[in-house]
Amino acid sequence: MEAAIFEEQLKILLNNFNVVSLNYLCALLADGAQIPPNTVAITVDDGYEDFYFFAYPVLKKHSIPATVYITTEFVEQKIWLWPDLIEYILKTTKYKDYSTALSGDIISFKLTDSEYKMKAWNDIADHCLILSDSAKNIFIKELAQDMGVAVPDKPTEEYRALSWEQIYDMQHNGIDFGSDTCTHPKLTKIETQDELLYEIKVSKQKIQEKLDTEISSFCYPNGTKADFNDNIKNIVKNAGYKNAVAAYFDLDTHDDLFELQRHGISNDMLHFNKIMYGVESLSKVIRRS
Repeated sequence: MEAAIFEEQLKILLNNFNVVSLNYLCALLADGAQIPPNTVAITVDDGYEDFYFFAYPVLKKHSIPATVYITTEFVEQKIWLWPDLIEYILKTTKYKDYSTALSGDIISFKLTDSEYKMKAWNDIADHCLILSDSAKNIFIKELAQDMGVAVPDKPTEEYRALSWEQIYDMQHNGIDFGSDTCTHPKLTKIETQDELLYEIKVSKQKIQEKLDTEISSFCYPNGTKADFNDNIKNIVKNAGYKNAVAAYFDLDTHDDLFELQRHGISNDMLHFNKIMYGVESLSKVIRRS
């Protein structure tokens, strides 16, 4: 998102809405308190470094709170986020076309321009979402080899995570932090309970140790209804979190603190205004009826 558009959106929120931190909003929900009209909480997933340079200065300028969910091994520069890894491979390869097996079918991709590469990325990423975590990692490794791409050990500048130093700075200036797991897997594709505990519990512990503060909020990676289940929600609760956020919004109940629904926003100001002034929700009501 462009910084100027983000600031324009924040000004709309400041002038017309009650902007609070997610932790404050969840405390009200937990207490059964009445939520003031037009209350909004801002959240940001994954913890990319560009947030520090573009979004954070605008939030700080207007004294607006936000919650950023970080993937600990990404921050520690131990891993790439896997969707970025696919994008890097497709951008870097010198191949102009490529064929691979996706869901049992041989699929051929043109890679002659950015539009074709984006289509390939969508199809390959969708395929990775149905694989187990271990199978996904093997698939992406073989993809890089097949396309003749040597992947750097650490993400390149375009895909870089926040550093702990940047996180410390923001922590003291109105930004809260939550966990987006250790490695950002699709949690429902993890094969053992121990692996789930690592992703959910150890990520919390690492952030708490680094920031010397309680981490109470969790973010389900990808965040669709297919990305978590009751078992995962219970692990999140038992790990000591007080709330968890998803990445979809529908018309069902919104009072489950471990399935908090969210709207996604972008540079599209028309879409932003439709969300903020209820047009998007009204359209869903009309479609449902």
